Amino acid sequence: MRAGLAQSAGALLHYQWPGNIRELRNMMERLALFLSVEPMPQLNEHLLQQILPELAENESPSYPSPSATPQQVLAQFNGDKRAAARYLGVSRTTFWRRLKE
Repeated sequence: MRAGLAQSAGALLHYQWPGNIRELRNMMERLALFLSVEPMPQLNEHLLQQILPELAENESPSYPSPSATPQQVLAQFNGDKRAAARYLGVSRTTFWRRLKE
């Protein structure tokens, strides 16, 4: 198992851990649960990403284009203002304000 974790260390180290220690603990609990059912898997980065999909999402972060207007981002998210605001990293209020400008 240690060899598998060593192979996957890059994904674990580069993940931003937005939920801090709680998210880390939850992910490790899921991993422990999986290992209790499948005690000797070939633990490689691909398998780790299947167990912990958050790691796969982190591989190719999509950063908003500085020139993207709020209207373009809103269209990209099919009118979902909450998702568009989250994508831009701003509050919904700030997003609404930028839409009106």
